[in-house]
Amino acid sequence: MKIENKNMIKEINVSTSHIEEIEMIMGPTPLGICRWGVTLITIIVGLVLVSTLFIQWPETLTIQSYIRITNDASEEFDMVIKLSAEQIKLIQEGINARISLNAKNQDWGEYHGKVTHIPVMTDSTKLYPVHICLNMYEKTDKGNASIADLVKMPCLIAHPMLETTVTITLSENYLLQRILKR
Repeated sequence: MKIENKNMIKEINVSTSHIEEIEMIMGPTPLGICRWGVTLITIIVGLVLVSTLFIQWPETLTIQSYIRITNDASEEFDMVIKLSAEQIKLIQEGINARISLNAKNQDWGEYHGKVTHIPVMTDSTKLYPVHICLNMYEKTDKGNASIADLVKMPCLIAHPMLETTVTITLSENYLLQRILKR
């Protein structure tokens, strides 16, 4: 049994001498604060990556357009915007659209609709009409007038063209999905 202990002591001494040689070549081992710093940075980067799984970052297409308000008795309002062939390739029927209406330098708020009709493209240089269906009686996010109320306003009867900003939601992806997609 004593012989085994002597062999173990020799092995320990040999490995200690190797450590000293390694330290001479590479330098001394870093202090504890350096090791903890690297660990802390790794944990922070890991938390940021995990958080991208829970942050929703929709991909959108925003277009400046004009629409004509007409007094129609139906429940829905069909809005037509003009898009290029390149923009049409990005959208599909049934996806959501947000429409911000502005008239006479007044912001009427934001309405929600769905893309209902996309034309067949024949020429990549032309603009094509895309239909977006809105509910006539839905109030805006600001609690302003519905489209049914807007069509009755005297200022809009005289000048029925409204400047709009249309934001079409292309996808409801999470941040990590968008990062990996590129």
